[in-house]
Amino acid sequence: MKLHYAAAGVLLALSPLSTSQAAEVGFYGQIHVSVDHLDNDVDSGLNISSNSSRIGVKASHEVQPGLKVIAQIETLVRIEEGDTGSDYFDARDTFVGLQGDFGMARIGYFDTPMKKVRSRTDFFGDKIGDARNIVSGGGVSLDKRFRNGIHYQSPVFSNLTVDVHYSTNDATGSTPQNENDAISSSITYSADGLLVILAYER
Repeated sequence: MKLHYAAAGVLLALSPLSTSQAAEVGFYGQIHVSVDHLDNDVDSGLNISSNSSRIGVKASHEVQPGLKVIAQIETLVRIEEGDTGSDYFDARDTFVGLQGDFGMARIGYFDTPMKKVRSRTDFFGDKIGDARNIVSGGGVSLDKRFRNGIHYQSPVFSNLTVDVHYSTNDATGSTPQNENDAISSSITYSADGLLVILAYER
């Protein structure tokens, strides 16, 4: 994926800008395998589920006080099936961007604000009973990562945060026109244990 090289390239290019502070790089991961019994009222059987097991690397570099370059590469690992081809490692939130007093701006392939609503309120996240079984289906998916995404998140102001996520082309390859563009947005209020999120996606 070309974005992987772009993220690494930006961090390498910026490293000479500051001799006093190197880029902070951290590796992380999650292995979450379960044995599940599924029953559809006709048949039943045992299954092994990988439950969004993943590995990733995060990096940040302060280019000046209050302004950081951020990057992340994350991939799904299908532990239960072994190496079944190119989809064994499947891209998850992967981006490069800037973060500072103005908020955060980034480009890449990552969760939309609408998808974040599901992930922040899901009682069974990363399990067989994940709420995406409800919000995805019937030709409609409210649980997407946009390709070619441009995202802005505002700073918190009076307990409110605004997210706007635009995709120039939510399909693979380049395009001479933006017929496959998409937009997702949300307003989040969080204070004193109360969380209210309004989201819109097209």
